[in-house]
Amino acid sequence: MSKAVEAAKEDGGTNLQLDNFELQSIPKKLILQFPKLQTLSLTQNQLATLPPALATLQRLEIIDLGGNQMATIPACILDLFGLEQLSMVDNKITSIPPGIEKMTNLQRLVLQKNQLVQLPDEIGSLSNLSMLYLGTNKITSLPRTIGGMKNVTILSIFENELEVIALSVLLSHLLSEQMLLYFWNLGEVSKYACGSIFHMDMTMHLLPVFHLLPLRRLFLPKLGKWSL
Repeated sequence: MSKAVEAAKEDGGTNLQLDNFELQSIPKKLILQFPKLQTLSLTQNQLATLPPALATLQRLEIIDLGGNQMATIPACILDLFGLEQLSMVDNKITSIPPGIEKMTNLQRLVLQKNQLVQLPDEIGSLSNLSMLYLGTNKITSLPRTIGGMKNVTILSIFENELEVIALSVLLSHLLSEQMLLYFWNLGEVSKYACGSIFHMDMTMHLLPVFHLLPLRRLFLPKLGKWSL
């Protein structure tokens, strides 16, 4: 690890990669050596948390924590107000903590392969988010606030336990065809979810959705079950 730290210093101290070192903790003194850090990669370690001192690195733009043991997003990350990309693939995350709404500069959030059951309403406050990856979790429903995230172009929620999707979650994006959606193992869409869509031109607005959704079966009121 010492070689990786020295290499990062020699390269200007903006990019630190400590992947595959089986780290169980990150020393505070190590964090304080990189006040100009912009990119931090700590993938494939054994980290369950991060030191509070990380919050002092306000120049951080990208953090990759894939393949660790974290059960939630560390509090120190929530205080990195300039962070643009956060990846925590393949951890043990069961919930997103209060404070996520503070990360208004976040553009890419990757939480695939975790144990999430639900998302907080506050996630809709991430106004600059353009990519949200939630595949391979245990999510049963989506908060309506996602429907107000106008900049989201990719919403990946494959391999979850979704049964109901409220129309307000998806409508604004589906009608403008701005969002790419990835679903698998989706149950029946409720009458509430689809009831209002029949007041619109199905040829222009509804049929293009079928090309974006690789659904095995979609239930729509008045139309019955479609096998796709």
